[in-house]
Amino acid sequence: MDGDVAEPGTIAIVVDILRASTTITTALARGAAEIAVMREIDDALRLASEGDCLLIGERANRKIEGFDFCSSPTEVDGQDLAGKRIAFTSTNFPHALHAARQARRILAGAVVNISAVAARAADLAEDAGADIRIVLAGEPIEAHAFEDYFFAGSAAALLAGRCALDGPAQRAASEVEGLSPDEVAARSLHAAELEADGFGRDVQFALQRDRFRVVPAFEGGVFRPGQAIDG
Repeated sequence: MDGDVAEPGTIAIVVDILRASTTITTALARGAAEIAVMREIDDALRLASEGDCLLIGERANRKIEGFDFCSSPTEVDGQDLAGKRIAFTSTNFPHALHAARQARRILAGAVVNISAVAARAADLAEDAGADIRIVLAGEPIEAHAFEDYFFAGSAAALLAGRCALDGPAQRAASEVEGLSPDEVAARSLHAAELEADGFGRDVQFALQRDRFRVVPAFEGGVFRPGQAIDG
């Protein structure tokens, strides 16, 4: 069920808990109309120059000079983004999104919307007769972050009643079962880096389950607030 690349025809959940997919989910929950993800800073600046568009992004955990906001869910959570277009760039998330490019449908997953995104992915997979792939963030030379692995295992546990889990998904579900947010943060090198840089509130925010019901759906080159799942 989980892997580094989404095969053609699959339903992909793209994950970067600290902090891109959490920030994207939060921005859409706060009313943003669409979010374009850019690999390069210049591409985001170019899009913003073409029209009314906010800039959200980070490099080395810090807000990019000239941008409106950092990729910080707590910073974004306090904003009224109703109807706003956003150009977004971060260190790792664009790589994960690129790895999912052949998927039938792409969703953004985070701990803050885990139940909603798992349910939506299961519905789409059942409708299409497709497999689900969880694509974890990280550049090719980097190991996956533990917080993203925690999402994969937790999502696998939620999907177990509706999908057949492969061996890696079963192991991930077993290994993360019962872990608290503090325990996840303690095992995450990226969480430690963010806390050292003064972003501890982002870590706490990003590891709280089911803050939002919005499911970011990638369509037409942008993420939009897809169908929310009740229950």
